[in-house]
Amino acid sequence: MDLLDWLGTLLRRWWLTVPLLLLALIGTGYIAVATPWTYKAKATGVLLASPVQAKQAGGNPWLVFDSSLTVTAEVLGREMMDEKTAQDLKTQGLTSTYMVGVAPDSAGPVLAIEVTGTDASDTKKTLDSLIAMVPQKLTHLQAQESVSPKAQIKMNLISSSPKAARASTDKLRLIVMVLFLGLVITVAVPLFAEVLSERRKRGRSDLDGPGRRGVTARPRPRSSGVPTMSNGNVPRRRSSMSEPDA
Repeated sequence: MDLLDWLGTLLRRWWLTVPLLLLALIGTGYIAVATPWTYKAKATGVLLASPVQAKQAGGNPWLVFDSSLTVTAEVLGREMMDEKTAQDLKTQGLTSTYMVGVAPDSAGPVLAIEVTGTDASDTKKTLDSLIAMVPQKLTHLQAQESVSPKAQIKMNLISSSPKAARASTDKLRLIVMVLFLGLVITVAVPLFAEVLSERRKRGRSDLDGPGRRGVTARPRPRSSGVPTMSNGNVPRRRSSMSEPDA
């Protein structure tokens, strides 16, 4: 079938095409209305060496980045992802999901915070709460080891989203996928029905006898009742009376 044949089939079977098209449009509209928008907010922080450790660089912590800071950032990220932190956020009425860990695009002690939710206000509040909790967690980890405040690692906030941004890519991708699937079904079902109809017609024509196609069968010749030999000659009958003796 070419494109014109497809269009002809869809028009002939409009009683299938139209309802399926309406269902595809209705389903796409429902997904567009029922699926909420996704909002994201991000923040980035860096761990800096303690004043004691920064003395070797003239007191400038930005000149001291060793592997211990990266390890501390990884431990801090795991501490932020525990169940207690999630429970503390739920207690505040915050339900957005979040991820805290070492930034994948950095080899240093850069901590990345990313929050995803369906409400812009809740997403931004969750980010602010996490930003406030990270230094507290860092101080608590070091206080457990009786580290003096002058020797403790600090965190410096580099960037933070001023408000939650709507990420429309995921929702639009879902809407396009549902619409595409609906259109495929709208076209495939009538075409499949047409193929089945053609097969049934061919099956009926094959089952019809030759007389129904306008061709008469040649009559078989009637037998004369006289047996014949294999060479076509009629066998001679033997006389039932014997010849008289001489």
